[in-house]
Amino acid sequence: MSAKPIYLSLRTAAQRLSALRAKSLEHGKPWKACRDWGFNSWEEACGALSQRIDGKATTWICHTGEQFRNERFADECSEAPRYVSKHTGYFSNEDCSEKVRGIVANLTHGRLIAGYYWSSCGVRVYFGGVYTEEREAAIAADGHAESYAEVCREDDEQYQAARRLEDENETSMHRLRECLTLRNNPCFDYVRSEISDLLESIRNNREELRTTYAQYQ
Repeated sequence: MSAKPIYLSLRTAAQRLSALRAKSLEHGKPWKACRDWGFNSWEEACGALSQRIDGKATTWICHTGEQFRNERFADECSEAPRYVSKHTGYFSNEDCSEKVRGIVANLTHGRLIAGYYWSSCGVRVYFGGVYTEEREAAIAADGHAESYAEVCREDDEQYQAARRLEDENETSMHRLRECLTLRNNPCFDYVRSEISDLLESIRNNREELRTTYAQYQ
């Protein structure tokens, strides 16, 4: 079984949200659903080879390492085409610190399956398609990795945009408190107009966070 969920122990909302966001991506579920998992249900949800059906494909996921014989990355397959072997995965976040990388594994009787590995949390996802040629399995694995990495990048872009708005509001609130302290001082008459601008900026940012980035709050 995997480790117990870190977000149950994190103290700050920002840390918990970040951890929940990662778990929601792993399991293809809204982060609020992941939030409801406790210590006991987490063990069930994150056991080896949990099946997931999302309406498009049936996959199996695990967080406990390799599950099949001779697992290797798609780019390491000897029969992988050049466009697959020339790279080592796809970046999944804005700062390029995480990757999604295709994986190929052996079944019995010369059959193979394809999936991907996400370095962010060590999750492995296996798809139901079965192949008899390593080249085809490597191509499929690379495609799965590329598609999931694109989803992750889009989500991370939105997440980072929401964080920037929150940081901007935090800075504005700090400045607003300073201005309110000085507003009755004749030497600082100019802060009255700044107060108005700060309030408007804070309201606009909060509204955008409430609507455009609601799922990241």
